[in-house]
Amino acid sequence: MYSRKPAATVIRQPLILTKEHAAAFILITAVFFNAALAIENGHLHQLSQIYVSLAEAVITGLAVLLVAVNFRTDMLPWAVLLVFILLLHLVLSFVNQAVNPKIIRDVIDIPVFIALGMVYARGNIVKLFFYIQTIVLAVLLMELIDVDTYSQIFKIQDYYMNTREITQHAFWNTDSTLFVSATRPGERFLLDFLGIHRLSSVFLEPVSLGNYGIVATIFTLAFWREMSRWMKFFFVISTVCIVIGCDGRLAAVSCAILVICAPIFPLLPRYSNLTFLPGVFFFSALAVGLLALRHSTDDFVGRLSGSIDLLGGLDLGAIFGLDPLLAAKASDSGISYFVLTQSVIGVAVMWIFICLVPRYRTRISVILIYSICTYVPLNLLVSYSLFSIKTAAPMWFMYGYLTAETTLRRTAPRQNRRLPIGMMPVTYGAVEGRR
Repeated sequence: MYSRKPAATVIRQPLILTKEHAAAFILITAVFFNAALAIENGHLHQLSQIYVSLAEAVITGLAVLLVAVNFRTDMLPWAVLLVFILLLHLVLSFVNQAVNPKIIRDVIDIPVFIALGMVYARGNIVKLFFYIQTIVLAVLLMELIDVDTYSQIFKIQDYYMNTREITQHAFWNTDSTLFVSATRPGERFLLDFLGIHRLSSVFLEPVSLGNYGIVATIFTLAFWREMSRWMKFFFVISTVCIVIGCDGRLAAVSCAILVICAPIFPLLPRYSNLTFLPGVFFFSALAVGLLALRHSTDDFVGRLSGSIDLLGGLDLGAIFGLDPLLAAKASDSGISYFVLTQSVIGVAVMWIFICLVPRYRTRISVILIYSICTYVPLNLLVSYSLFSIKTAAPMWFMYGYLTAETTLRRTAPRQNRRLPIGMMPVTYGAVEGRR
């Protein structure tokens, strides 16, 4: 007579918040905090610039704290870069007899969010970016379908007038409650027959949405082999909708360049991305000179020629960061703003760290980092919008995630390796084996 086995008891494990959860929360907050502040400003109480600055400081501070608690030796280069940035600005502030927290915040997000991405190395980054992209797409579609409801929720014009140095006269269409450039005069750059304004989604203004579209393109190209078919379809369609919706000229051109160059990047010599920043500006200056371009219109050509002219006119003191007041005139010249606020020494050191610290062991790391190193100089040609934490945070986060995650895969014992749920198994082609 057989004895009946007792039914297996299912023991439910309590929900444990891990360092991956904390890192994901900080990243999501960095992307969406501006939209949350706009809702608060429009419906609870009026905010000012200090609230935005404090929110960014809290986000960065939480990231630094989480990184410090989970510090590993492979994070050391980024700790060194962070210390260098702080010391550089201590010296520049002393020499210039002025302190500007914004120009420090512009660049400390680079090492901080790279290290935060490294903390997330065991997490599921495809699922995390899927959640972010879904929210961005959902709000974009709401804005497209019912712009009045979108405007009523965020009250964008009121928010920027209260928290930025923008007056109502700066808005081209004062009857609109959208951002200044959401209803720019003239035809759309992309699909003019749609007859819609430039969409902004949770970023509240089209330029940041365009920059996010570039970041989403980089993510899709880099993690393509780790996505299921459904994820590939979703990221391609949603990113195309984002780029078309924002109607960004720089976004559309940058995404096209990245899609074309992604298969070529793994064939290039290792560390050749070090030449991307100086190379882009050298050939841009050459084109401006040979084609006699002039800064007469507010389009890509006009901004490009204006950027090159301003950069070429900097004196030695400005190049070494000793004329910070001139940075206020460099809103359309990202590279000039970068040099004026960080000095040519700071720019060189940060670029060297970004290009030389990764080991480029896999195809995926080459595509991602080379894509970022292509996007940065292209953006700096016409603006310094890439420093905004809303889009800088996810870009540097995935940079850090990849550099740490690929190292963990190579060093962990085979029986202990695990692939995050929802990601396709993939065999990486070692880049160094082909070079």
